[in-house]
Amino acid sequence: MPPLVPFIALAALGLAGVLALGAPAVVPVRSLPTPRGGSGTVVDLTHLGLPHGGARKRPPAAVVVHYSAGTAGGVVADIAKQLLQHKASYNYLVDRKGTVYLLLDPRNIAHHAGGGALVDGRSPNEATIGVSFVNVGWTPFNRGGWPRLAPPPVEIQRRASKWNGDDPRFLNLASASWEPFPAAQLQAGMVLVAQLHRDFGLAANALAGNRTVFGHDDLAPWKADPGPAFPMDAFQQGVRQLLRRPSATPLS
Repeated sequence: MPPLVPFIALAALGLAGVLALGAPAVVPVRSLPTPRGGSGTVVDLTHLGLPHGGARKRPPAAVVVHYSAGTAGGVVADIAKQLLQHKASYNYLVDRKGTVYLLLDPRNIAHHAGGGALVDGRSPNEATIGVSFVNVGWTPFNRGGWPRLAPPPVEIQRRASKWNGDDPRFLNLASASWEPFPAAQLQAGMVLVAQLHRDFGLAANALAGNRTVFGHDDLAPWKADPGPAFPMDAFQQGVRQLLRRPSATPLS
């Protein structure tokens, strides 16, 4: 499978305008495992200065998985721009090719799951690391190659209807088309999440069968992400498989 590529060119990723705040650095991360043929690097975008809640007082207890949605085709530049506009943040972003972007140091509290259910007796932002996958989410239209699955919550449809001129096709859908997640993206996410488990002491808890990876919709039922196209059971199983190995090497 394709590796976690280290950062090829700003122009290719559409980052030129949005990242004018400073040149992004390709930073070696020693703890990040190197997938087959990869460089063991992530793209450091922490210079963007996304909002956060300061340093964690206690280690995180879980990882929350999102899709980026609501963006111009799921472009990294647009995602960064909208996060800044909405005063939101993730700790990590994983694109469709498996490139990992560090948006906010995981030792800091990202604004990614506010208002959701408590985790470990704490607010979800304080208790979890936010990992988002570049993915546009859902559409009411039949898209070739996109699975037709359950529609998002009615509140999500209502918002979409307002954004699209109160189009009635957005309300009370029998099904919706959801963008699938490429294998390279999922593998990169599993490797990242497994390493975060090791770095923050979550591995034993996960291997004991306790839940340490949640979807945003698990904590906030009015949210749709990461959606029914995200293979949550297989993803969690893949993370546990990696944790059983001496180091978080990629799945074959």
